[in-house]
Amino acid sequence: MTTRVFILEPIRKDIDLGTAFNFGDIEYLVDSTVHRCSAFDTDGYQRFLTRRLDKVKYDPERDIICIVGSMVLVSTLLVVIAQRCESFRVLMYSSTDCAYIERRLGRPQNEGERKEAVTASRAV
Repeated sequence: MTTRVFILEPIRKDIDLGTAFNFGDIEYLVDSTVHRCSAFDTDGYQRFLTRRLDKVKYDPERDIICIVGSMVLVSTLLVVIAQRCESFRVLMYSSTDCAYIERRLGRPQNEGERKEAVTASRAV
């Protein structure tokens, strides 16, 4: 199956997604036809996102979440995914490289992985 790059919802036209297309097919989790509750209703918004992820059959091994748009909304999405998955793939924009870069987020499985994660985060 083709990798899907999920963007939470449509973003401003002046945001360049050019390099995100290199990672897979762009899809929106929420479009203008879908009514969503307020993100400040955190419980309701988390339930809404869970239903959306289920509907699109989100696969953390295959699919990628592009971190772009409202950070309140995107942060809530990442929390929902982190509660469901040990690890998952994201695209983060690097202003140094002027490109999206893939990263894997998740919970370290053991003490060795925790030390590796700390060392890697200090190297960045």
